[in-house]
Amino acid sequence: MPIVHKKSFKKTLIGDEIQTLSGERFLHISRLALSEFLGTAVLLGLGCMGCANTTGKGLVHMEVVFSFAFAVATAVMIFGHVSGAHINPALSLVALVMGKISIQLWVVYAIAQCAGAVFGYSITRSLFPAVYLSDDFCVTLPNPRVELSQAFTAEFILTAIIALVLCAAYDQRCLDKHDSLPIKFGFAVVALAVPGAQFAGCSVNPARSFGPALITGVWDNHWIYWVAPLSGAFVGSVLYRSAFYDNPDKHQTSYDTTETVKLQSRDEA
Repeated sequence: MPIVHKKSFKKTLIGDEIQTLSGERFLHISRLALSEFLGTAVLLGLGCMGCANTTGKGLVHMEVVFSFAFAVATAVMIFGHVSGAHINPALSLVALVMGKISIQLWVVYAIAQCAGAVFGYSITRSLFPAVYLSDDFCVTLPNPRVELSQAFTAEFILTAIIALVLCAAYDQRCLDKHDSLPIKFGFAVVALAVPGAQFAGCSVNPARSFGPALITGVWDNHWIYWVAPLSGAFVGSVLYRSAFYDNPDKHQTSYDTTETVKLQSRDEA
């Protein structure tokens, strides 16, 4: 039994959502985009709230970690069944590699996620008096005590790991383990951020870094937060699909985000 069905995968990868855009398809794609927009807004809104220093005692690392972890779990719980709640262009790239969305939908998702990050961050920033916010409030920056190559490698590895988590969720052998998926993703964020944030903030998400950078104008070494997560997600998902994935075209999961397949099935009905 082949692991990868090339014809089906190629059809999903290329997609035809935009070329054959009907009214129903437009509404469906808009719903997916809105879901990713709001999901990423929840991530940045709640996560960055935990980065505001209103007590004057300094930030506690674990408070920030749990703020983002619970924000991820909340977003997945609300929007996971709608669009997959990738809330991260890197994880949308994983879905692309795994044959769950097309290139066209990846572009839609990435734009919606970046816009949602800007929106969510802006809302949170407006809630606090300026005296409590630093110039680089909630901006991800490499630790000045580590080399840029080390910061890049950390973001690459951490994103590859979270990519493997999503790949495992897509695997049909995990069908009976999806009820607790939001909690599992939240704990995965904790597992990555507790040891990994000391290098470059453990962003593992280009949109998460883009929103604060755009609003604050702090772009120092911002390229790391695009190149490292996207390349890490690609390597991690290719590894899982090539070595471990169990017949992706025979089974559909309850957490399936094969939106191209859904759109095609609507046309066939």
